[in-house]
Amino acid sequence: MSDNTKSLIFTIVLCVACSLLLTAASTSLRPVQQKNILLNRQQNILKAAGYINEGSAISKEQTEKMFTEKIIPASIQDNNNDLDFYLKYDDSGDVSGYIIPLESNGLWGKIYGYIALKKDGKTVSGVSIYQHQETPGLGGEIEKSKFLNDFKNKVITDKEGKFQGIKIAKGKASNSVSKADRVHYVDGISGATLTGKYLSQGLVSTLNEYEPVSEKFREGNYDFKDKSK
Repeated sequence: MSDNTKSLIFTIVLCVACSLLLTAASTSLRPVQQKNILLNRQQNILKAAGYINEGSAISKEQTEKMFTEKIIPASIQDNNNDLDFYLKYDDSGDVSGYIIPLESNGLWGKIYGYIALKKDGKTVSGVSIYQHQETPGLGGEIEKSKFLNDFKNKVITDKEGKFQGIKIAKGKASNSVSKADRVHYVDGISGATLTGKYLSQGLVSTLNEYEPVSEKFREGNYDFKDKSK
């Protein structure tokens, strides 16, 4: 057997061995990765709900305990489609609001987060963003508290109860949106006009999709399916 043939066989064996090792490592780590993903999402649901402050350190055990005590997965069926969301409970054990998953296009990829609304079915109480590919320092600012805090107390319906959604202004809302409509707008991020445009579309689309849930809250009807059972 020539030296070239030996080298080729050695290379092939080495490549196969490395591939098997990488596959085994990936398989063994997958359960850990899935648990970390679940933990991250639970923390972001709790952030949107106002139970965790931005930047606060909270352990896995604290997260799981708080999530179990304060949040219950729920769903309703609309046009044969399940709308999955989360019910928020206060310290007395009463429903105090709900959290819906946010999915939006961004400038460079998908944006994922959660929107929490109050029991009145129209007022936003919090927003969290847990995944995006926007440019750091520009569109990437959508995950920062300075931007997210502006969503609090914005309203998704007008005075007549007609759906409006929540939108992101181009720059300061006070400079570009009428005073009557500012309750539906948050300030845009400087230098991130396209991110704001895409996220506006995603916010309106998501909130409109979950209007059947919001309408039930506005009617005072909390007859939801508890998905934890």
